Amino acid sequence: MHRFSLLVVTVLFACQTSYNSKFQNEEGGFPEPSVLLKNAHGAHQPLASIGRLQGAMNCTAFLWKPAGASSSTSATALTNAHCVMPYTDRASSYEVWVNRAAPSSWNLVLNYFVDTPAARKTVQVQSIVYASMKAVDLAVVELNVSWAELEREGFQALPQASAPVRAGSAIQTVGIPEGNFPSEEQFLRAAHCVEETRVSVVEWFWTWFDTHRNGCADIQEGSSGSPVLNAQGEVYAVINTTSGTGISESCYLGNPCAMQRPGAFMVANKNYAIDIVGLDRCFAEKTLQFGSKCALPPPSTVSYRDALNTPTRPIDAQNQPIRWNVQAPGALWKLGPVGEVDCRDEDDYLKTPLPRTDLPRDNGVYLLCLLKAEADARFPTVVVLSIDTRPPTLKPDLAMRATDLGLTFEPIFQVPELSFFWIGFGPANSTRCESLTLAPYRRIPTRIRSQELPVKICVQGEDHAGNRGPLFDYLVTAQDVSALRSNVRPKSSGQKAKQHNVIRKE
Repeated sequence: MHRFSLLVVTVLFACQTSYNSKFQNEEGGFPEPSVLLKNAHGAHQPLASIGRLQGAMNCTAFLWKPAGASSSTSATALTNAHCVMPYTDRASSYEVWVNRAAPSSWNLVLNYFVDTPAARKTVQVQSIVYASMKAVDLAVVELNVSWAELEREGFQALPQASAPVRAGSAIQTVGIPEGNFPSEEQFLRAAHCVEETRVSVVEWFWTWFDTHRNGCADIQEGSSGSPVLNAQGEVYAVINTTSGTGISESCYLGNPCAMQRPGAFMVANKNYAIDIVGLDRCFAEKTLQFGSKCALPPPSTVSYRDALNTPTRPIDAQNQPIRWNVQAPGALWKLGPVGEVDCRDEDDYLKTPLPRTDLPRDNGVYLLCLLKAEADARFPTVVVLSIDTRPPTLKPDLAMRATDLGLTFEPIFQVPELSFFWIGFGPANSTRCESLTLAPYRRIPTRIRSQELPVKICVQGEDHAGNRGPLFDYLVTAQDVSALRSNVRPKSSGQKAKQHNVIRKE
């Protein structure tokens, strides 16, 4: 584990609401909220094929049938690869899985409407036919039931669009977000908006090319794998990430950035979806057929090792340059900042040994493109490096709890901007935070005795790259502790924490 925590135990994920953001919202405004779907009278029966995937995490998945698949074959469903792969392992940025057995506990629950509990159908996930987060974020899973059986029970695969929709066209997303919704509302929901544009995305150590972008509401934890439908109800893309609660320009997990010239920038309140138009050309029955007509990366891929954590500073704690020392024997390569290097252009790859140079000093996202000789340039392995020398500016919130002897406090993480803390406290009247020796926060609540009150708490945040932010102080009095004991929340001392990573969680 890293030295930060993803706050999925102690803090509820925040809803996607209309908050002020320092990040650009290109179209402005906020979309209408999603609608909880009901199907007791068959009004939404075509959407019964969308269900909750209980796999490596709770996701959305939907029945997807390759053209030409016979009724006697096992049914298949489509979702995101990060729903079935160990996505926190950096190998997910280059691995391609084909025909792997699925854990026996994995299921897909169809007909997942709030008002038809008796009509739900649970089917076992038998295998992972395909999964990759390299260039795409897609997984095809095989179910332990035939198409014939499902069709007899009224389940039909979603119809597939023959072409992507045009920018400005009306679309809808249908999925099962959990996030801030109470358990009694965590069922199929639809949200309407418009298709905006196509854009390549970088997030943490992944890159996805030519994704669809939209601003539909309520894309949250659990929404991964949601189909994006055109006005005719045909699926053309699969939701895979969102910036709905992003807080950083570092392009870190939960903060996806659009790759543009001259760099990578996070645009607030946007969702990204992987194109699946023509995906059935990769299959004959259930057999995968890679090649020029298939838009899925093949299993033959370039792996790498010794990549640096991202984001990172270009110099270490001793003020010495850090070197980029990625190892990928035999690979062709090219290196450059986002917007200036095109990993899918095969013409300017180099055959010389990989560089072992000092990291760039300028803030930004850099890509090391790796490709096998004679390989398909549509699917390069991309090593992402984000250089971050900017100190965080967010003021941490403190979680305080009254005890019999006084109180305890803990700073609240907001990864990646607040990934580590230095803390201390002293008498309110005599303590100057600048002179106080701060100790590292070890995820253990700090205790303050009643007789020590009032106190001044001093907190300094550090981002994931190791940049320290400003010192903040917090005055805590006996009256504040009394309010805590009375279940009255004292006046907030900082900004409300916006949560991150609303789609995926550890």
